[in-house]
Amino acid sequence: MMKMAKALGLAEDASEDAIVAKITAMMEKKPDVATQASIAAMGEIATALGLQADNTTAIVAAVKGKASESTALAALQAEVTALKTTSKRAASETYVDAEMAKKRAGLNVTSREDYVALHMEQPAMARKLIEAMPILGASHAAQAPAVDAGGKVTALNAEQTRAAAILGIPPEKNLTTLNAERSAQPETC
Repeated sequence: MMKMAKALGLAEDASEDAIVAKITAMMEKKPDVATQASIAAMGEIATALGLQADNTTAIVAAVKGKASESTALAALQAEVTALKTTSKRAASETYVDAEMAKKRAGLNVTSREDYVALHMEQPAMARKLIEAMPILGASHAAQAPAVDAGGKVTALNAEQTRAAAILGIPPEKNLTTLNAERSAQPETC
């Protein structure tokens, strides 16, 4: 009895009546405020899950199931985000590549990735910057003379015509000379 009295918080020499009274009081004692709040919360959770409040095992199982559903939802959200990013990237690459094909000054292989990233984050700003870049046109230096399938020059370009005129050579003679020089050169790969 001494051990029981001590465990109940009574003096070691407490009488049997005192021990019984203490046990009876403990059994009749109402739960404290925190315990009552937990019980009420458990009841609300049970109701939200469509369960009975007194079935704690079912409540815990249902909450664990909801947690796994939450994890699955998070995984789906991550997948949707990845798909959106991939779609944004494809659209941005298509736009930047199309503008590169137009020969925009300053838009090249080196700067491509920067403009794709900018277009993904701020499409309007990227378009504004890219479309402000001038389109490089063909220059007279870049124009090759017209050649036929056999590689024979059929017409002079503007620069060759101008050079012939300055030298006083008729364009036809300059064309003949140009073809002779091209045929004398060894073929390159």
